[in-house]
Amino acid sequence: MSVGSTDVGGVSIALLVPRTVLGAMRSIGGRADALRPENPCNVNLSQDWPPLPGAAYVPRWQKDGRFTLEQNDYGPFSFDGVLPGEYQVHFLCFGAYVQSAFFGGVDLLRNPVVTIPADAPPPSIEINYTFGGGNLQATFKDPVLPFDAVLLVPDFPAANGPELQKVKAKGVFGTLGSQDMFQFANLTPGDYTIYTLPKFEDVEFRNPAFLQALSGGIRVHIEDGEIAELTITGISPSSTVRRVPFR
Repeated sequence: MSVGSTDVGGVSIALLVPRTVLGAMRSIGGRADALRPENPCNVNLSQDWPPLPGAAYVPRWQKDGRFTLEQNDYGPFSFDGVLPGEYQVHFLCFGAYVQSAFFGGVDLLRNPVVTIPADAPPPSIEINYTFGGGNLQATFKDPVLPFDAVLLVPDFPAANGPELQKVKAKGVFGTLGSQDMFQFANLTPGDYTIYTLPKFEDVEFRNPAFLQALSGGIRVHIEDGEIAELTITGISPSSTVRRVPFR
């Protein structure tokens, strides 16, 4: 037998069999005035970030918040289930935030990595979320912004993890006259640190060693149901914060 011009006679080939990965998302309360969309939190698995087209696994929703994971590409080579291997876990919520997430004995808020075994059924992904969350609006008062990226890092284990935004051309990204504004939404209440960094491409915001090496930054506290309005001035930034209810 040959493949192309190569003789593969006597060669053993082990094929990986996709595994069914089950999960469930459950609400554990929230503010009485919070919007309550159905399945407000999304979860996906990928081996790279951002994932290549068709290379992530996303929920196929069942009843009562239950789901199975499948490819987000429905091309000719798509299949049900998840191939064995190690994957990063990513959450994205609208109108809610994740309180806890487990994959068997793995706390996904502290270690958002799962290993899908080749020879055994994987545990299910169990997620609890709360309706609500807080927002941060950071305004930079400087005619020329001396940075290329804005990084928001929670000071506690959080499903949303560090969030990164890129500075865009003036007049394109949320500019208000000479003020440039960045917004982060659906945040878990708690303490965060916001950093400005010179080059977006150099920010390894999913690398724990990179995050631990950061210094400076500005601390800000996020409250449920409120917008923390942070104003930063100067190259060596000073700040003032005020909190307002959601409008």
